[in-house]
Formats: sequence, structure tokens, C-alpha cells
Amino acid sequence: MNTSHQLSMNRLHFVFRLDAGGQFGNGHFMRSMVLCVELLERGHAVTVLAQSMPLPLKSLMRERGLVLQDINPASDGLAELAYIHNEASVDWLVIDHYGIDAGWESAARPFAAHIMVIDDLANRRHDCDILVDQNVPNRLQLLYTDLLPQQCVQVMGWSNLLARPEFYAKSDEDRSGTLLFLGGGDHSEPLTALIEKLLERVDCHPLKVLVSSDYLPMAHWQERLSSGGQVYCDLRNPAPLYRSAKLAVVRCGFVSYELALLGIPAVNIHSTPVQAEVANALQRMGTGVALSVDDLSDSECLQKALHQAAAMAPKPLNETLRPGAKQVANLLEKFHEHR
Repeated sequence: MNTSHQLSMNRLHFVFRLDAGGQFGNGHFMRSMVLCVELLERGHAVTVLAQSMPLPLKSLMRERGLVLQDINPASDGLAELAYIHNEASVDWLVIDHYGIDAGWESAARPFAAHIMVIDDLANRRHDCDILVDQNVPNRLQLLYTDLLPQQCVQVMGWSNLLARPEFYAKSDEDRSGTLLFLGGGDHSEPLTALIEKLLERVDCHPLKVLVSSDYLPMAHWQERLSSGGQVYCDLRNPAPLYRSAKLAVVRCGFVSYELALLGIPAVNIHSTPVQAEVANALQRMGTGVALSVDDLSDSECLQKALHQAAAMAPKPLNETLRPGAKQVANLLEKFHEHR
């Protein structure tokens, strides 16, 4: 632990408001956990405020030493936040939740000295002191000017990427096959169609299919793959699996950045405006190929995207990018110190 962060007088209390599992997916959870762990290692106190957190993620939080405060299903979370604040004053409320906007944030002001929001949609107003958008520069980020308080500090770009430390580790190993991952939640139907198409391409074998427990059972997927590959479920550390692949087909999201850090070309499937912005930005940078979900059922479009991605040889971005969690944690500490 860095001794500069061991002084109890500098110990801050952070509360993270997020949800995960089901319709939320696990992206919010994983990126926020990276920042939570960084703050814990610096000697700060961290509480996670969440509703209906899946048991596997609760277990992971306990392993990391994080405190979880459950939100009553009938509550909006403000009462629980007030309780936490009364027990120990909250220095920072960090919100990573697409369902929360300025209304809830303003109501939470009495229970936190500062508020930081992690967002990338730019589709609603916020009442916060800092907004972090980890995405590569894109047109949607220009919309924040009319959505944020004038004094809000905007922190943009993937130098602030909250990727897990293992994705910043350098490696040089043999790679084979194709990683297939469509994210958290249940995407069993499109995954089935993709597996059928990729099994027809021997050059994509072995398939390395990653699912969460929200999908159909592992046995179902392994039966479909047969000898064409292997299925993995709820990996605590997916980095070794990612590193082992020479190509990836993924739903555009945080995994797209993790693959770019490792230098693995990917077909990034996009279905929303922000996903399209990211997928096209990564394509311009030569780290992947953008493919609209509407074109996914078109075998010719998919085959063309696979061919383009397979021909890429992107340089791992972890050779130049430093861990974003350290940069964001530094910002939070310095902001609190000078305000």
C-alpha cells in the first residue's frame, strides 16, 4: 500500500450507488469495483448501495472487503443513503446507474459532501460535481454541456478507463480461436444464432463462449458447441480467456475496451447510439470492426466483418495507457482536499 494514503486523517468515506444483474448487466458493477478496490487499497472506506445484487456478485464483494448496503425493493435508496450518512459522514457519492438522474442526485445532496457520476449516454440531466465518461471521444459527449451544472468537472476519454489491473499487464503468448461474448443479462437467442454461424467456419475454431448464469445452463451451450469449442460461465477473472483468443465477437461495451487493451481484434456488435459511436471509433483506430445488430443476421455482413477483423494486428493499448482507476482516484482525493 502506498504510504501516502495511510494517514487516517486523510481517510474518506465513499458510497457507490449501482445495480447489477438481469436487465442491468454487470458492466456497471465491474468498472465500479475496480475503483472501489483502488480506493480501499489507499485506506479509504467504501460502501456499496445496491438493490437485488446477485449472490455471485455479493460473494465477490465480500472477497474484496467491500461493505454492501441493500436497498429495500420498495425504496428509491435515499433512506438507506441517509442511514449510511448518519452512521459515518459520506465524503463522496459515486453513481454508476443509467436509471438515476438529477432529480435523485439533488435529493441525495444532504447526505454527501460531493457527487460523482459515471455515465456515457449523455441523455439526461445530472446534479454532480464530477462526471466521468470513459469512452473514446465521440459526438454524444458534446451534449453534456447542456445536461450538467456549470461548475461540474467533465472528465472524458479512456485514459480514465476503469479496467481491471490484469488487463494492463503485459503478455506474449500463443493465441487461437474466437472469443464469443454478448455481455451480462440473457442473450441466449442471438448467441445461439452466432454459434451456429461460427461453427461453420473452421478458421474460427475453437470457439470460446463466455456466458453468465442469466443464460441457459452451461450444459446447453456445451452440447451445441460439441467438439467445436468450450463454454465458460461467470469467470471471476476473464483476462486469461481473453488473452488466449486471436479474434473476438462481442457485444460492444466495456469488453471492447478490455480487448483493445490486450491488442485482440474484435467484431463489436452495436445496438444503441452510444455503442455505435464506440464501435465506429474503435474501427477508425484499427482495433476492431463495427457491426450493427441489424446486420448480424446477414451472413454476408458477418463474414465480411470477421474477415476484416482477422486481418487486423492492433497494438495492445496497455503499452501506452496507464490504469484509469489510479487517475480517477487521484482526482477524487485532490478535489475533496481543495474544496
